[in-house]
Amino acid sequence: MPSSFSNAYTLMMWPWTQTQTNHHWLTMIQEAQEVMAARMPTLWRAFLSPWQADHAEIGLMWSEKTVAFGQSSKAVQRAGRRVEIAAKTQQKSISKARAGQMVTFFDLWEIYERNITAMASLSLLSTAVLKPIQAKVSANAKRLAAK
Repeated sequence: MPSSFSNAYTLMMWPWTQTQTNHHWLTMIQEAQEVMAARMPTLWRAFLSPWQADHAEIGLMWSEKTVAFGQSSKAVQRAGRRVEIAAKTQQKSISKARAGQMVTFFDLWEIYERNITAMASLSLLSTAVLKPIQAKVSANAKRLAAK
């Protein structure tokens, strides 16, 4: 788990990080159009003559997307787990207070730690989700441009 300082830094730098992510989104959209334009003739040839199709390239279309979206899904799951951990930590302290027990400074510190970790994870979620997809699109755009 990242330290409180690194999580606070992440939250402080969020506007800059989001600006970079927006730039990566725009770049990916442009490159995705280039990839689609390069792959359309392959798909048309496969449609017109399935026996002479470039099955390796068509297979890449499927497998690369599956891998990239799987990695993005794992980023969403990690952020979700951190939010769940923060919620359970808060629930534990609230239950303690309802039972008439004293909520200590360390309980509050643990809530702070978990909450700031969850907030940092959520602030980086769009970047983490985009990164594997954008990497595959960018690699495809370069590879297909060289053909």
